[in-house]
Amino acid sequence: MERVDLANKIQFCLTTKEELQETIFSYWKFMVPEVFKSGELDNEKENKDLKEELLTPLEWFICNGEPNVMFEQLKQKSKPPQMCGKVFKSGESIYSCRECAMDPTCCLCVTCFQNSRHKNHKYRMTSSSGGGYCDCGDTEAWKTDIACDMHKVHSSPANEDPLERIPVDMQKCTRALFSIIFRYCFDVLTMDIEGSLPQQLNHERLEEKFCTMLFNDEVHTYEQVIETLKKAVSCTEKQAIGYATKVDREGRSQVRLGKEDNCKKAKGIIIKNTNRTGTKPLKVSVMHYAIVAHQTFALRLLEWLTQLITISDGLRLILCQVALQPMQDDGQSVTEKIILIDSKLWKGARIGWHQLFMGSLLMDLEYKKQFAVLFTKHYKDAQFDFILDDHDHNMSIVSLSVQMYTVPSVSRFLVAEHNLMAKILDTFYEYTSKYHVKDGKLNFERGSNAGLRRLLYSLIDLKYVLTCKPDEWTEPVKHGVIEGLQSLLKVMQLIQDMDSVSRQTDHHIEIEPEWETAFHIQTRLEPCVSLLMEWIGSDQSLLIRAYRMVMMKLREAKKAKPVKFDDKEVCGHSVSCIKYDVSSQSISIHVPITRLLAGLHLHLGKYNLHFYKEGLLPMGALTPMELMEDALRIQVLKAQCQAGQWRRNGYALLNQLYNYNSVRFQIETYDRDILMLQTSAALVSPEEFLIAVLNRFDLVQCMDRQYNTQALSADEVQARQRYVTLLKEFLELVIIVVCERYVVGVGEISDTDRVKREVIHQLCMSPMAHSEINKSLPEDAQEETGAEDVVNLVGVFKKSGTTGRGIYELNQRFLTHYSPYFYHYTRADKSKSEEYQRKARKTCQVKSLEVTAMAPPLPPSLCASYSNIVRLLDCDVFVHIISTTLGRTATSKFWSESLAHKALYLTGIALLEEERLYHKSENFQFTAKALKGDPSLIQNLQALVGNQRIEVYKDLVQWVLEKLSEVSKLKGTCGTSPQPDVPSVDNSKKEEEKKTKAQMAQERRKRIMAQMSNMQKSFIKKNPNLFEDASSQSDRKSSTTSMDVDDGPVSYAIALGPEHTTVSEVEPSQVTCILCQEEELIKHAAPVMVLTAFIQRSSVLSRARHKKIVDKDSFDPLLKSTDLYWGTHVSSCGHIMHATCWQIYTDSLVAKENKRSGRFRRHLSYDLSRNEFLCPLCETVGNTVITLLPQIKPVDKSKACSSLEQLMKTIRGVLKEDKAAKEKAEREMDTTTATDETPAKQKKDDHKRPFSSKSTSGFSSSEVWRLRLSFNQQSNTKHPPVDKTEMLKTFSMSIYTVGLNVMPDDTNKRIPIMCWEAVAYTIQTAELYLRVEEKPLFGSLPSRQADCFDALVRLGAEGIGVYNHQHVRAHLIRLLNVLLPTSQAGPSILDVDIFTLLVSLCFSMPVLKDTQQEMQNAAVCADPIVNGHIMKLAFLGHLTQILLTCDLPEDDGSLFEEDSDGMYCKEAKNLQKVLKELWLLAGVKRGVPSAFDLWNYVTKSCLPFLRCSALFFYSLSSASFPLELRINIFDEFSVLCRYLAVPTNLASLFDSKFIPGVHELLQKWCLHPSTQERLNNQNTLFVRYPMQPNKFMSLPHDYSDLMNQVASFVCPKSSGIQGETRAPAMCLVCGKLVCSQSYCCQTDVDNETVGACMAHALECSSGVGMYLRVRECQLLLVSSMSRGCFHTPPYLDDYGESDVGLRRGNPLRLCQDLYHKLYILWLQHGIPGEVIHKLEANNNLLHIDWQNL
Repeated sequence: MERVDLANKIQFCLTTKEELQETIFSYWKFMVPEVFKSGELDNEKENKDLKEELLTPLEWFICNGEPNVMFEQLKQKSKPPQMCGKVFKSGESIYSCRECAMDPTCCLCVTCFQNSRHKNHKYRMTSSSGGGYCDCGDTEAWKTDIACDMHKVHSSPANEDPLERIPVDMQKCTRALFSIIFRYCFDVLTMDIEGSLPQQLNHERLEEKFCTMLFNDEVHTYEQVIETLKKAVSCTEKQAIGYATKVDREGRSQVRLGKEDNCKKAKGIIIKNTNRTGTKPLKVSVMHYAIVAHQTFALRLLEWLTQLITISDGLRLILCQVALQPMQDDGQSVTEKIILIDSKLWKGARIGWHQLFMGSLLMDLEYKKQFAVLFTKHYKDAQFDFILDDHDHNMSIVSLSVQMYTVPSVSRFLVAEHNLMAKILDTFYEYTSKYHVKDGKLNFERGSNAGLRRLLYSLIDLKYVLTCKPDEWTEPVKHGVIEGLQSLLKVMQLIQDMDSVSRQTDHHIEIEPEWETAFHIQTRLEPCVSLLMEWIGSDQSLLIRAYRMVMMKLREAKKAKPVKFDDKEVCGHSVSCIKYDVSSQSISIHVPITRLLAGLHLHLGKYNLHFYKEGLLPMGALTPMELMEDALRIQVLKAQCQAGQWRRNGYALLNQLYNYNSVRFQIETYDRDILMLQTSAALVSPEEFLIAVLNRFDLVQCMDRQYNTQALSADEVQARQRYVTLLKEFLELVIIVVCERYVVGVGEISDTDRVKREVIHQLCMSPMAHSEINKSLPEDAQEETGAEDVVNLVGVFKKSGTTGRGIYELNQRFLTHYSPYFYHYTRADKSKSEEYQRKARKTCQVKSLEVTAMAPPLPPSLCASYSNIVRLLDCDVFVHIISTTLGRTATSKFWSESLAHKALYLTGIALLEEERLYHKSENFQFTAKALKGDPSLIQNLQALVGNQRIEVYKDLVQWVLEKLSEVSKLKGTCGTSPQPDVPSVDNSKKEEEKKTKAQMAQERRKRIMAQMSNMQKSFIKKNPNLFEDASSQSDRKSSTTSMDVDDGPVSYAIALGPEHTTVSEVEPSQVTCILCQEEELIKHAAPVMVLTAFIQRSSVLSRARHKKIVDKDSFDPLLKSTDLYWGTHVSSCGHIMHATCWQIYTDSLVAKENKRSGRFRRHLSYDLSRNEFLCPLCETVGNTVITLLPQIKPVDKSKACSSLEQLMKTIRGVLKEDKAAKEKAEREMDTTTATDETPAKQKKDDHKRPFSSKSTSGFSSSEVWRLRLSFNQQSNTKHPPVDKTEMLKTFSMSIYTVGLNVMPDDTNKRIPIMCWEAVAYTIQTAELYLRVEEKPLFGSLPSRQADCFDALVRLGAEGIGVYNHQHVRAHLIRLLNVLLPTSQAGPSILDVDIFTLLVSLCFSMPVLKDTQQEMQNAAVCADPIVNGHIMKLAFLGHLTQILLTCDLPEDDGSLFEEDSDGMYCKEAKNLQKVLKELWLLAGVKRGVPSAFDLWNYVTKSCLPFLRCSALFFYSLSSASFPLELRINIFDEFSVLCRYLAVPTNLASLFDSKFIPGVHELLQKWCLHPSTQERLNNQNTLFVRYPMQPNKFMSLPHDYSDLMNQVASFVCPKSSGIQGETRAPAMCLVCGKLVCSQSYCCQTDVDNETVGACMAHALECSSGVGMYLRVRECQLLLVSSMSRGCFHTPPYLDDYGESDVGLRRGNPLRLCQDLYHKLYILWLQHGIPGEVIHKLEANNNLLHIDWQNL
C-alpha cells in the first residue's frame, strides 16, 4: 500500500470497527517494515517516521481533527487525580514517612514529599530501582497527611464520572482503537518468532532478510556473552560489548542481519559456546526482519498508550475497560493473557506491559481490585512460571503484587472472597512437597535450591497481605484467616523437626549437611508468622479457634513419637518426667508449630483466658510438660555443645545454633522457646518444672548431697567437669526463665520498656554508633527497631571532632539496670559487657555496694497469667539447688567462679522478689526456707565470706548478706539472720593482711633498687671512657636536623640582595636510618642518606583541564604555560634511610615478587614494575628517593655581580653571542655539499628540535620498566657504597620518566628541566594549601613536607654539577630570552609561568659564564646577589602579566581619597600611570580603573608569586624568615617584599633608575604579536590574576537533591527503554557524570581497556580521581589503572554516619568539614597514599578490577 496523505488518514473514522481493524492492519503491514528497518529502539529517523506515518493517524482518528487542539481541551477539562501516580525512574530518590506510612512500601516522589508535611516527620530516603509509583493521595497508604498540597487542591469529587468530559464519538473511536491496539500488541509480542513469516504480516514487497536475535538472561555473565559473540559473528570486542550491553539493558539485541543460513550458523555457535558451562545456553532466535519491525512498533504503541492516558483520566478509564474486556476466542482479557504469558516475553516487552498496567489499572481502586482478582486467580501459575524464568524478580509480572497486596481494602477483599492467604501458602506447599520433601519433612541438597529461592518471594507477598491489621472483623475475613492458618500449619508441618541431628560419638562427620535453606525460609516466614499472630490475637473468637487448631496440629505431630515417662526425685519431691536423652536421640531446632502456640498463648491474657479454661483446649490436648519439651531439648543441646559433647558434628550444628540465637532470627526461635518454658513454668508446680529441667540436663544425680564425696575414676572426673558446665547452663536458664519478663503479656511493661532494656544492654558492652545499635536490635514488620525513641533517654550522644561520627555512651543512671545474664548476649558479649561494666562503675559518681557488686536489678512485675513463675524462687527444690551449689563452692573440686556467681545472682533475685511481694502482702518464703537444712543456705553463704575462691565476687556476697539481713528484719525474723558485723570483721582482717603484704613488697623493692645502684656505680668506675663517648654523642643528637637549620625567625630578615641576612654555619645534622638504625651526619664525606619520595603527575593547579600533552616524546617542558595544565609533584613521608639500605630493601622486594606464582603477582598494593615500594616504617607508597644534602653556603659577596645593570649587560652579551653563533651555523649548513646533506640536515633538525627523546621501538613504557626490574633482580646483591652523583641521577631520571610518562633516557636534554619544574610545582601546591587553609607561610607546613622542600631545593642546586653543561646552558639561553628578549620569535610574556621561570633561572645561572669550576659548585645557585637581580626581573615580568590582563571596571571619575599616608596615594597613582603606558604599548583601548582599586588588585594578585618565592629562597639559602610570617598578618605584602629585596612601591620597578633599560624591555613584551592579538581579541581566553584555586564541585546540602539531579542522567552510549545508567558517578573535581562499573562506556587508553571513571581521571586529573557514586552514596578513589579504594562519603546523617548503599535510609546531609578534608586530601596529592593504606588494610580490595570502573 502506498503512503497515504493526512486526508486519507482521517477517513479511518468513517469505517466500521471490523473494516477499521482490517484497514489499520493492512496499512501497518506495509508501513511498519519500512519505518523500522534497523530494528533499533532509538533511531532519530525512525522516531520521526514513527510519529508522522504511524502515530499521528491514530491521534487524528481519536480526535476526529487536529490532535493538539483536542488534547489541550481534554487537559483543561480533566482534573488531575488525587493520586500522584508518578512512575519512578531508576536511581530517582523516593521517600517513606516512618510515622505515617501504613507499611514501608508506601512512598512519595520528591515533588510530593517537598510539598507535604511528611518532610517534618521521621522519614526514610532511598534510591528507586525503577518501577513503582508515588502513593501521594492514596487514602489507604497513609495514616495522616494523605496528600501533598498540590494534590489536595486538585482532588476531584468522588461521584464525578471522568467519561462525561469526553465526547461520545470520541469515546467510541478511542474504545475501538484501543481494542485493536491491544490485540495487535499481544499477537505480535507473543507470536512464534521462529520459522516463516506469518501470513497476516507478509506481503509481496518484503525482502528475505533475517536476523539473529540474542535474548537476555540472568545466568550468563558479561564476559561469557562477549567472548561468545566475538566467535559467533566475528565482531570486535568493542562491538561485542555494545551488543552485550544492549542485551542487558533492553532484553535482546540483533547481532547479525543477512541471509537465513548465516543467521542460523551464528545461532548454532552461540548455543554451542554457552552450553559448555553446565548451564542452559543463551536464548537465541533467527527471526524475519519484519517480525522485529512489528515487535518494535508494538513496544512503541505501548509507550504511546502510557503517555496518551496521562492527558485525561477519561482516556485512562477507557483503556482500563478495554484491558479487562474478555476476548471472543477464549473469554480471557488481554490482561489475563499477559499474566499467564509474561515469563515468555523479553525484558523490553515486559517493561512495556508493566508500565502500561501501572499507569492505568493500578491507578484506579476499582480496576486495581479487578486486576488483583485476575492476578490472584492465576497466582500459582504465575509463581511457577517465575520459578522457571531466568529474569530477575523486578522484571516479572509477580513483582506487581506489591502494588495490590499492600492496599488494605484490596488485600482484605481478596482474603475474604478469594482465599488469598491460603492460595499463597498452598503455592508454597505444593512446590516444596513436590520437589523438596523426604519422609514428610523438607529436605534440601546443596546446589539444587534455586527454584526455592525464587519461591520465597511468595512469602513476601504474604507479608504484604498481613501488614495492615483489620480494624473490624467480619465472618468472611475470619474464615479467610482460618483457611490461611490451616495452609500455614501444613507448611509448618513440613518444617517441624527438619534437619534433625544425632550426636556423633565414634568419628567426626564426613560431609557437612545442608542447613542454610531452612533459615532462608525462616527469614521470609518469620515476619508472616508474627503478623498473623497479631491478626489472630486481635479477636477473641478467632484466637480460640486458632489456638485449638494449632494444639491439634501439634498433637498430631507428636503422635508419631510415643512418649514414655520416668520418675525422678529431688529433695523429697518426685516427678514423672518424659523419658528422652538429648545426647543419644535425634533433635531438631526447627519446631515452628510449638513456637506458634507459644505466641498465641501470650494473647490469652488479654481476654482473661487461661490454659485450663473450658472450651479452649481440644480433646487430647498436650500437657504443659509436653509442650515445653521441644524448647527444653534445644536449650539442653546448646548446653551440651558448650560442654564439648557435640564436637564431632562439625560446623553445621554450630552455625544453626548461632543463627538460632542471632538478632535476625531470635524473635521467632529463641525468644519463643523461652516463652514456652515460661508458659509451662506458670502452668505447673515449681518443683515439677525444676525437676523436669534438671532431668533433661541429666543433673538429678548431681543434686545428691553424697555426690561430691564418692571416689572417682579418670573418666568420671572428666564427666563431672562436664556436669559443672551443664549446671552453669542450667542455672543460667533458670535466671532467664525467672528474669526475662520484658515481653508484653509476660511482664507488666510496654514495648518501649522492652526496647529500652535492649538498648541499655547493648550500650553496656561499649559505646556504639546509632547504626550499630539498630543493627543489634530486631526489626518489626515496619522495619523499625524502636531505638530512636529511647536511645536518647538511656544514652549520651557524643560526636567525634575528626570524622563527625557520633556514638552513644550509656548514661550512668542506668548502670544498675545491667544484667550479665541478659538472654540476648552471646558469650563474647558477656565478656565485653562485664569488662566495660567494671571500668564504668569505677568512674561512676554514685558509689554504693549495689553498684560495685553489680547486684542484679529488680525485674518488672509479672502479669497475672505468668505470676506463678516467681514461685520457682521459693520452692524447696530451688533452695536445695542453690544451697548445694554454694556449699560445694567452698570445698568441692567440681566448681567454677561462674557457677558460684549464678547461684549468688539467683539468691539476690529471690531476695528482691521477696521484698517486693512483702509490700504487696503476698506470701513468699525464701528466707524462711533458706534457714532450714544442715548446712542451710544462709550458712553456706556465710562460709563464702573471705573465701579466696570467690575473691572476685566478694562485693556481691556482701550485698547478698546485707539484703538477706534487710529482708529478714523487714519480715520480723532478724533474730535468725546472720550478724551484720561478721563480714565487716573479716573484711578488717583482710585489710590488715593487705597492708602487711604491701609493706613487705615495698621493702623488697627498696633492697633491689639499692643493689642495682651499687652495681651501676661499680660499672661506671671500671669503664669511664664509654660514658664520655656517650655524652658527646648525646650532645650531637641535641643539634637540629638539616630541615631545621636556621637561626630562628628574625624580625627584619632579608633573603636576597646586598643587604641579605648572613647565614651562620651550623654543625651537620644527625639522622637515623629506619632500616639499620645507624646514625649518620649529613655531610658530603658521609655515607649517602636518602628520603623516601613519591613522584606523580598532577593537574591540581590546572586552569585548562581540556589541554593535555599530545606528543610526550617531543613535548617541550621548558617554558611552562601560565594555565599550569600539567605538573609534576613530589611528596615524602619524611623517613630516612641509607642509600645502600634502600637498594637492598627494594631488591629484596623484587626477589620476593619474582618467587610468587604468576596468578598472585597482581595482588599487590604497589607496582614494582614502576619502581614503587612501601616505606618500611609507615607503609606510605614511594617510587624514588631524594638524596639528603648539607646546607648550601652562599658564595661570598665579593665574587658576585655588583649591580643589576652589570648582570643585564652580561646576559645581553651572552644572548648576542648565542644569536650570532646560531646564524653562523645556519649559514654553514646552507653551504654544505650534496654528499654532506644528510648529516648537515640532521644537525639542523637537532638544533631546531633539541628535545626529542630516544625511542626504543617495540617496547611500551611499562615493558621497559619490567626489563629494568628483571635486570635489577639478576644483579649482585652485595651493594658497594653508593655515590651521591648516582643517586642524584636516579632521582632526576625518576622525575623525567614519571613526569612525562616516557621511557628512561640518560642523555635526554629534558631531564634537568623536569627537575626544576618539579621543584617549582611542589612549592606552588604547598603555597596554595597554606592559602586555602589560611595558615601562616612559615611554621605551618608538616615537618615531612618541609623536609621534602629543603631536600628538593638543595638537590636542584646540586644538580648543576651533574647535568650536561651544554644542555643546561641551552636551556638558560632560552629562559633568558623570555625575560630579556632579543627578538619576537619567543613566547609571549603572557604565556609563561614566571615562578617556574624564576626557579629554572636560579638553578641554571651558574653556567652563564661557561666556567666549569663555578658550575661544579652548588653554592653558586644560592648567590643572594645574582638571585636578587633575577628576582627583580621576574617580579617585573609578573607585574606586567597582572597589569596587562587586568579587567577591573573603568574609573568612574571619583576623586582618590587620600588617607593619612600620602605616599600610599602617590604610589597608587604612579601605578595607574604605568598601566596606561602598558596598555598604550599593547594597543589596548580601555579606560584605566581607579588608582585605589588598581593598587589593591595588584598587591593581592602578586601575593602568591611572592609567597612561593619566599618559600623557595628560604630553602635555597637557609636565610632566616621574618618573625611576622609565622602568623597571619594583614600587611603580608610589605613583609614579603622586604624579605625578597623588592620595592613595595611597585611603580618604581618600571623606572629606569631601578631597572636600567626597563622601557625597552616593556616595549618588547607589549609589542609581541601574540600579546597584542590576545589582549585585543575578546574571544581569547587567558589566565587572569590572582589565580583562584581549583575547588571541588559545589554539592547540594540535601543528598536527595543530588540524587534527583543525577536521576535524569542517561548513559551516553545507551538507547531505548533502559537508557538510565545503573551506577552514575560524579567527578568531584569537575562535576562531570560518568557511567561507572558498566561495559557500555569502556574505552581504550594506551592499548588498555578502561572504564569511564578511569578514562575521565586520566583526562581530568592525571589519572587520580575522586568520584561520588550517587546511587550507592559511596566515594571512589582511584590512583592508577590498577589501584583504587572506597572511602567515607561526605554525606552523613544526623548521627554522623555515612550510609553506603542507602540501606538505613536516614536523611543525609553534606558535612562541610568532611568535604573540606577530602578537598585537602586531593590538594595535597594524598589520594595515592590513601589508596595504598586502604588496600593494605583490606586485601579484598586488591581483587577488584579498578580499571574497569
